[in-house]
Order: sequence, then C-alpha cells, then structure tokens
Amino acid sequence: MSSYNPVLIRVNTDSGLSGIGEVGLAYGAGAKAGVGIIRDLAPLIVGEDPLNIEKIWEFFFRKTFWGMGGRERFLCRNERY
Repeated sequence: MSSYNPVLIRVNTDSGLSGIGEVGLAYGAGAKAGVGIIRDLAPLIVGEDPLNIEKIWEFFFRKTFWGMGGRERFLCRNERY
C-alpha cells in the first residue's frame, strides 16, 4: 500500500479572502507531483477574480494539459477561497 502524503494548499487573495484545499495527488510519489502542478498552475490565475469560479474552470479546461483530467483535482478543493 502506498503511503499517504497529503498536500495542502492555502490560497490568499489581494482582497483578503483565503482558503485551504487539498491537492488530490496524495499517494506515494504523487504528492511531489501535486506540488509541481500547483507551482506551475497557480501563476496562471494570479490577478483573476477568485469569485468567478466558472471563468477559472474554463481557463484551465481550455488552456492547460490538466484541463482534460487533473484540473478537477486542482480546482474542486479550492472553489471556496
């Protein structure tokens, strides 16, 4: 059985909203991959309205490799900043 290594992410906005979510890749080597995914994707939404979740979802779906599978794991935990 793989070890469980949860990766938590804290999202802070310039308007003072914040929240904590979990990256869905937490088993075995997946935890390290989850950290890399967050580092790569987070800068793509800096400056976006955190309350416009639909726009952010659409962006990741259309513009990233992860949009066709992994973006759900990235965003579903962070829908509520």
